[in-house]
Amino acid sequence: MEHLWGEVKRRLYSQSEKSRSKKKLWDKLQDVWNDIERNICTNLINSMPALIQAVLDAEGGYTRY
Repeated sequence: MEHLWGEVKRRLYSQSEKSRSKKKLWDKLQDVWNDIERNICTNLINSMPALIQAVLDAEGGYTRY
């Protein structure tokens, strides 16, 4: 989930016009969220088994993810 929010954050901050109100920020956030390509979500979902295995191997400790 963090990686998906990271993508949203990068896209939101890359826009040249800054939001000056909560409403504008909310509208931009919704636009960015709706423009996330399906393959980005699919790639993140497909990476989950490796992430989970890394956590199991590290016994809950630090991983490179």
